[in-house]
Amino acid sequence: MIRLLPNSVKPNVSWKERFGLQEVIVVEDRPIEIESEHVSALLAVTALAYLDRVLKDGDTVGVTLGFTLHNIARADYVVDKVVHCRFVPVLGGVGETYLELHANWLAAEFAKRFRAEYIPFYAPAVFADAGVISVFKKEPSIKRIFALFTNLNAVIMSIGVPQGDYSTVLKMQYIDDPILRDFSARGAVGDIGLQYFDINGESEQFASHNERVAGMTLADIRKVPRRIAVVAGSDKVEAVIGAIRGGYINTLITDASCAEGLLACRKDT
Repeated sequence: MIRLLPNSVKPNVSWKERFGLQEVIVVEDRPIEIESEHVSALLAVTALAYLDRVLKDGDTVGVTLGFTLHNIARADYVVDKVVHCRFVPVLGGVGETYLELHANWLAAEFAKRFRAEYIPFYAPAVFADAGVISVFKKEPSIKRIFALFTNLNAVIMSIGVPQGDYSTVLKMQYIDDPILRDFSARGAVGDIGLQYFDINGESEQFASHNERVAGMTLADIRKVPRRIAVVAGSDKVEAVIGAIRGGYINTLITDASCAEGLLACRKDT
């Protein structure tokens, strides 16, 4: 299904056939009024309205991190219905900076908007040692969170890019600039919940980092029935292509600039 708002890009091909997506919503480009917003108010409202439309009682919804989801959670849109669902962060996150961008904070905000249940996940986002996180996952309270990851009905995510000027994870000090530059040199085009992948959706070359993330793996994200990505701008095109090829998203809410960039790219499978 393709939904278009007025003056948006009009795809001349089937998104389902070309990209394997279940639903695409494209909004017109709008100026970003506040630099820290990252996405337009129109895109944020559209994404929240989409959740209002598709979420139903009994759903468990995973939430990633970042500016984009912050804008959606705070969008100027009235959620009329009460949805008896629950929101859970799909990765940890502690610290004193950018708390409003952490997955825990965002999951709580989405739960407030829908008057739903919030399940916290208190843990560092990235561990220094993969062995430590392996032990951590054996704790009963943590095992219950990871069990939820295998039973999500939906996950809403933004897609990060490994460029320093745009990287939220760099601002949040989850990763250092030299490491980010190294990832980019090795072909990283994006990340979902701090899990990095290349243009073909492959993540093996970043395993030494990805395995230290306290959160849902890309392999588990691929199994979620409704995988919703909200992205904006032509700078996200390669990241979206990598996410599509990896099977990490099947629903895309984006703006005309990103949509036009996607349509200009040939999908090689």
